[in-house]
Amino acid sequence: MKKRMKKFISMVLVLTIAISLFSSAFAVSGDIDPAIVGYIMEKEGLDAKGVDAALNKESGVFGISGISSDFRDLEANMETNERAALALDMFAYHVKKLVGSYAAAMGGVDAIIFTAGVGENTKITRQAVT
Repeated sequence: MKKRMKKFISMVLVLTIAISLFSSAFAVSGDIDPAIVGYIMEKEGLDAKGVDAALNKESGVFGISGISSDFRDLEANMETNERAALALDMFAYHVKKLVGSYAAAMGGVDAIIFTAGVGENTKITRQAVT
């Protein structure tokens, strides 16, 4: 296999994994200070299951939009709902930041591949990132 093709494949794999991880993370709480878990438990009177639900079901784009964590729903409502538009804008910003850091570390990229729901269903979101 030619050297350039190996570089391309490794970049695609790294970015596919990174974007998949990021998409999953942003659909939930994303980056947080670890101390927040204990604070939420104490402040809100939640047990471990309650904190888990808050961070993994009620945060990320759902928490920002107040509508859904499904990007199709956010795109459908972005013209009439400022919070849905904000969630999409924040997602695009964070993906650009992540891809930019990987591109800098790898000396450039040849392709960016979106997977899962964003790759299959959300043309507007993909365009906002590119």
